[in-house]
Amino acid sequence: MNELSEHNKMLFNVIVKIICEGEKVSLKELSGKRRFAPLPFCRHMIFYLMRNYSDASLAQTGLMLMRNHATVLYGCRKIEDYLKFDPRLRGKILRYISEVEKIVLPPVQEEEVFMQNDFFN
Repeated sequence: MNELSEHNKMLFNVIVKIICEGEKVSLKELSGKRRFAPLPFCRHMIFYLMRNYSDASLAQTGLMLMRNHATVLYGCRKIEDYLKFDPRLRGKILRYISEVEKIVLPPVQEEEVFMQNDFFN
C-alpha cells in the first residue's frame, strides 16, 4: 500500500482539526475502538471529506484512523444519507464542508470570473 502524499497528510490533519474542534473530541478518541456518540459521526465526516477533497484511496484514508476501506466506504455513504434525509445533520455537515473548502479551494479572483464570462460579450 502506498504512503499518503504530503498534500493528503496535510489535508487529513486540517480535516481532523476542524472536526475535532467542532465536536470536542480528540484524535486519540477517533483512532480508538469506542463507538459512543459523536465518535462515529466524526469518523464518517473525516472519511467523507477525505474522499471528496483528496486523492487518497479508501484504504489509505482508513489507515489514518485504524480502520479498513469498507468502514471508510460505509462512513461516506452514511454522510451521503444524512445529507439527503436528515435536515438536522445536513446543516452541520454543510458547515464542515464549507470550513474545509475555505482552506482547500483557492479563492476565485474577480478577474478570473470576468475572464471566464468574457465569451458572452
